[in-house]
Amino acid sequence: MVQQKLALQKELHCFQEQMNDLNILKAKADSRVSEIEANCAKILAEKTACKDDGICFQAVLRVENDRLEEELRTANALVEEQKQKLELVGENLVKVSERVAFLERCMANTSTSSEEYLGPGGTSRSATALFEVIKYLQGENRQTAERMMNAELQWKRLQSQQADATEQRLKLEEEILKLQKEAEAYVREIAKKNEMVSRLAATEGLQKENQSLKVQTERLTSRCEQLSKAAHVREITKKNEMVSRLAATEGLQKENQSLKVQTERLTNRCEQLSKAASDLQARFATLEAEKIAEKGKLQSALSDLQIARKEIETWKEKHNQALISSNFTRKMIFSNEIEAVKRKLSILTAERDSTRKELEKSVREAPSKAALADLQKKLEDSETERLKQSTKFEQLRQIARQYKHKSQTLEKELETAQAQKDEKSAADDSAAEIARLKQELVAAHAEIEKQKQQKTLPRTGWPTEAMTGTTQSKTAPLLHTQLKQVEELNLQNKDLSNKVEELTKKCGDLEGKLSESEMKLVELKQENDTKGNSN
Repeated sequence: MVQQKLALQKELHCFQEQMNDLNILKAKADSRVSEIEANCAKILAEKTACKDDGICFQAVLRVENDRLEEELRTANALVEEQKQKLELVGENLVKVSERVAFLERCMANTSTSSEEYLGPGGTSRSATALFEVIKYLQGENRQTAERMMNAELQWKRLQSQQADATEQRLKLEEEILKLQKEAEAYVREIAKKNEMVSRLAATEGLQKENQSLKVQTERLTSRCEQLSKAAHVREITKKNEMVSRLAATEGLQKENQSLKVQTERLTNRCEQLSKAASDLQARFATLEAEKIAEKGKLQSALSDLQIARKEIETWKEKHNQALISSNFTRKMIFSNEIEAVKRKLSILTAERDSTRKELEKSVREAPSKAALADLQKKLEDSETERLKQSTKFEQLRQIARQYKHKSQTLEKELETAQAQKDEKSAADDSAAEIARLKQELVAAHAEIEKQKQQKTLPRTGWPTEAMTGTTQSKTAPLLHTQLKQVEELNLQNKDLSNKVEELTKKCGDLEGKLSESEMKLVELKQENDTKGNSN
């Protein structure tokens, strides 16, 4: 009993420790649930903000796409106009070069002819003709000089435009770098938002599971409180019972010792009684036979008594008749026989009484066996109570294991959500592609702005005012340099036209990629919505 008491105390101590662990786990689960709810609220707010930002960004992209299309159309028209103007300038330069060569030949011819005409014997007509030719040539020379100066001015303007273009290019490169950084930050934000969306989907499932866990924890807490109250009551009752049982066990130990002695005595007595019973049974059988024989003897004796009475009556009559006769001895014999029969009957009654007393003693001693049976029943009841406590302990252990299993399943679901987040890296790639397309659109926009600036520059025509006279020796190298510059400008214009064509192609590709990215974003949103609804 002491060992059972110690085992019960150990089980109660383990049960209390497990209850404390369950309370700690419950507090942790409540804190975790509150944190998850706060995170869910933040994620929902960020999700709505992401949706609004995505809608605004799509609207901005559409507006920029329309504006870029219009600017590309205007740029194409400007490029065609500039091509036509450059072709006209080239034709004019070719004509001017041919005219200059013709004038040089004419000047050489006029110089030789003037020497001939100005010699001795020349006339005034040749001089006037020469002066007219010289005036005509001077006018042509002035016109060519003016055209050269205009070409030089245009070249300087083109240089200034080129410098402005380089400055704008540097500014645009800086802006592109800034936009790249902004795009990278935006891509990171989109990735974070996608992660938050995936976390939202996971947290929605976690909320449902947490609600179920809350219900289970509430049930467990109520059950634990009930069990704690029951355990407290049971502890008190068990302590009282243990005290009473200790007192009872001490008394029972003493009783057991005495009962052991008594059982030994009883076993010996039972053996003796069994032997005596067997002897008594044999004796009873013999007594029955003797009883039957005695009954026969009694009947014969009664018949003999009746006969004897009759004979006594007859003998009385005869005694009365013959008192002096010698029949006294016969009467004494009959009286002795009657006394012997009476003695046998008294012995039989004494044996019967002794057997009855022994049976009564055995019946009186039977309650000690009933006490042993009661003790055994009490021991069996304590064993059943211990088994019940052990089953309850096992049930609590199974509940703790189920809670642990559920926490492990939650961790596995979090890992699967992380895997789904990795799978959604394709969405990040699409966002990076969108950023790159945005950069290309910005570059196209910068190129179109450059063309616009070239368009808005003041146009210079051929001046009509007369310039100061220049020498013939300066015209040829100036024309040569102007021709080189014009060729360079033609090459630059061709490069610009090729760039414009490439930009148009890129814009078409960008439009296709934008449509694809929009479709991907719509699909991703639909997937997230379906996952959120399913969760």
